[in-house]
Amino acid sequence: MKWLKKLCAAVMAVVALAASVWAIAPVAAKADVTADITENVSASNWIEQNELRVTYLSLGDGVVPAIGYGIIDNNAYTYVQDYVAINGRTIKEINTDTTLGASGWTYTVFPSTADAKYKLPVIVYVNNGKLEIKIHNNYVERLGDCVEITAKAGLYFENNGTKYEVTEDKTFTVFGKKMDETDITAEVSIEGWWTTGDASELTYTIIRFPQGVLPGYIDYGVMDKSAWLYIQEYIFLNGKSVKQINEETDTSNYVFSTFPSTAADIYKVPVIVYENGNTIEVKFHNDYLQTLEGDKIEITLGEGFSIANGDTKYIVTEDVKQTVLQITETQLTGITVNGWAAAGDAMELTYTRVQFPKGLLPGSIDYDVLDKSAWMYLQQYIYLNGKSIKQINEETDTSNYVFSTFPSTADVKYKLPVIIFENGDALELKFHNDYLQTLEGDLEITIKAGLYILEGATKYVVKEDICYQLSGDIWSDKNRIYTVTYYVNGEVYGEIEQYPYKSAVVLRENVTALAGYQFSGWEYTATDGIIQDMEICGYIKPIRYTITYHLDGGINDSTNPIFYYVTDGEILLKDATKEGAIFKGWYTSQDYTTKVEKLSPDSLGEMQLYALFEETAENKGGCGSIVGAETGLFALVGMAFLLKKKNDE
Repeated sequence: MKWLKKLCAAVMAVVALAASVWAIAPVAAKADVTADITENVSASNWIEQNELRVTYLSLGDGVVPAIGYGIIDNNAYTYVQDYVAINGRTIKEINTDTTLGASGWTYTVFPSTADAKYKLPVIVYVNNGKLEIKIHNNYVERLGDCVEITAKAGLYFENNGTKYEVTEDKTFTVFGKKMDETDITAEVSIEGWWTTGDASELTYTIIRFPQGVLPGYIDYGVMDKSAWLYIQEYIFLNGKSVKQINEETDTSNYVFSTFPSTAADIYKVPVIVYENGNTIEVKFHNDYLQTLEGDKIEITLGEGFSIANGDTKYIVTEDVKQTVLQITETQLTGITVNGWAAAGDAMELTYTRVQFPKGLLPGSIDYDVLDKSAWMYLQQYIYLNGKSIKQINEETDTSNYVFSTFPSTADVKYKLPVIIFENGDALELKFHNDYLQTLEGDLEITIKAGLYILEGATKYVVKEDICYQLSGDIWSDKNRIYTVTYYVNGEVYGEIEQYPYKSAVVLRENVTALAGYQFSGWEYTATDGIIQDMEICGYIKPIRYTITYHLDGGINDSTNPIFYYVTDGEILLKDATKEGAIFKGWYTSQDYTTKVEKLSPDSLGEMQLYALFEETAENKGGCGSIVGAETGLFALVGMAFLLKKKNDE
């Protein structure tokens, strides 16, 4: 057994020495002879290994040092990448092409335990004197229906004093397939324009192919395999390829919640491509769509696009174009600013609302901070006292502010002087009171010209500044003409008047009333000027006329009115009464020349009524007869005589 241990140790030493020598240089001994091995070079067809396609390149017996099995990563062998080509591209060129997206591929056997530097489209092994070339299927699928391996002139190995050299290119077809070509241009259609997930984030269109063109084994997935990535070079948005869009667009400020939310960073791009049955879904992030100019969005599937499926190669021979969204620009009207209320801690927060026409803002957001870049641009178009919210938020030092409800659980980036929430069809502008206290004079909110919202096929644009000023707790549009409507007894009186913001209202003169009526005046308190549409009310009322009765000691009938209105119509006057007298009527003066029996709307005004009485006969002469002075005296004497006689008896 000891001799066996010594033998193993000796072998290990030799192997270690050989390995150290090969690690330093590709020669085992100085080459004294150069041999042309071009004619001895051969290649073998594909061998499938899970995610790989493997082929062998043999340079002849005894040429390649018999290293058992290993990746050629030593400096002595890495030069091989410059001399072995696949479909005309050297392995080095392939492995250094970052556009292939190889860093995002899945490596389970390629090798799964290898260092990242080996996770490449193509790697080379030595296997018993042959070069074993392993190609990832993601790259193979890009190569089409013919794959050629080339041993390029200059490839050499030195072994045992001989330099074995390939003196001219030698190319081998390791995979070739005759395919039927079918033009599918006329059957390709580009359809629709839909939203999905968060409507403020994602919009997509569909490219539909004839049944059976797309491989049926992919049900629904991101086209991230290299066989599909090339489609980015053939799909265009307004003349720019998806590949170019994805390479040039900075998405660092985009929010990816459904695009897809669980995907790796390599998919967080402006445009991604899905396969779904016989359709390709091209999904655009709305943040990118909002950067586009012009009134239409045109999708193009470019000439030269092809799909190999089975024994058929389906080809698009000319551009297929479709305008999926013809944008109509409409002036955005109906924006109002209203409300002025404290929220949460009243010492901290005051807010107002910018109201948009119903249905214009995405309905999928119920109540949320507008921090997505799709909405952040609003800060550039909403101004407070002549300064944009963006500028306010960038310039204001809030280190001494207390944030308990603004919102208290928010990230530091929301702890600003002004934040914007969406709530239904309104934007809520929330101002920290510490900031409001630094402002002087009236508060003014301006929606600047240029703000727009893309909704479906319509681009709603603010054409002119919309400016609101706070007066008390009322926000007034400074550029609006306000109306003043007069009402008399609940009905519109005259024409509706118009006044510019803050102008003084000149009240109309008193209304001319019919006989028996009077105008009560306008109910209006003078202000600093008109700040909203107004209604000014006045009333015409019947005049109350007073009746004064002169009774000459008599008593009036209780039903006789002490005042009357034109609306009372005719009123029959009742008689007054007086003891020992007869009522002879009511008169309008003390000389009793004009008698009045009733009050009438034809005779309006304050009334003085005089009662005329005539004494009864008993009250006129004592016993009912009129006698002279002498006769009365005789009568009195006679009465006295009779009384005396009776007493004497």
